[in-house]
Amino acid sequence: MDVGPESSTLVRDFAVRWQEQQIHQCASSREAIAKRVEENILPVLGDKRIEQVSRQDVQEAEILGHETLAARTVKRTNTYLSGIMKPTVLDGLIKATPCVGVRLPRAEHERVRPLSTETVQAIADVDRSPYIPIVVFCAATGMRGGEMRGLTWDRVDLVRGSVTVDRQLISRDSRTPAWGPAKSASSVRTVNIGAATVEMLKNLPQAGPLVFHHAGRSLTRHAAADPRRAARLKLPGIGDGWHQVPHHHTCSSSQGACG
Repeated sequence: MDVGPESSTLVRDFAVRWQEQQIHQCASSREAIAKRVEENILPVLGDKRIEQVSRQDVQEAEILGHETLAARTVKRTNTYLSGIMKPTVLDGLIKATPCVGVRLPRAEHERVRPLSTETVQAIADVDRSPYIPIVVFCAATGMRGGEMRGLTWDRVDLVRGSVTVDRQLISRDSRTPAWGPAKSASSVRTVNIGAATVEMLKNLPQAGPLVFHHAGRSLTRHAAADPRRAARLKLPGIGDGWHQVPHHHTCSSSQGACG
């Protein structure tokens, strides 16, 4: 590899600096970046000096990741690694990034299959977890996980039957909820909810501003996914991703059957 001035800086050191500079990313994106860096980049390349990293090293790292990761995740991981290496070129530590020309696994486009009304009801029936209302609510409203977990009662109008979506939960600390802007400008919206959903909300235990919570504390991503994990054990074929649940709302709304 063509190199500039000799450097003793390790990849992991540059990775830390690069992550600190991602202030334009939302909290959930920074969390996703940190996970891929910690689990898939640093174990393979972290202890190498910047000028030691070759294209073959990157290629082998991507192959290693492909054994356990989906093709799209491998591609994102390579994007993060490219982001880490780019400043080293700008700083003159190397003359060219080793991330160019790396062969990535082909990501097949998989169409999201929205859950049917019967499947959503079946998920609610197989497990009487206190988090089951989350599945029903997200299916009825199309709200994303962060939007749902950050929903507060001042955004809910039970009289008119509507929910205002204008922010999402971004904090990791369940004791101290923190909110950030919606994913995009188009994500800010008002969602109408049906009588059954209104009635369900009225029956939820209230403890503080959050609509969905655990003993007053905000829900973590892991806790919010509990009903899906429980349902998958009893209902094979319902899919792996949480994103299928909100898509039920989009599908049913287009047919005039919203929540």
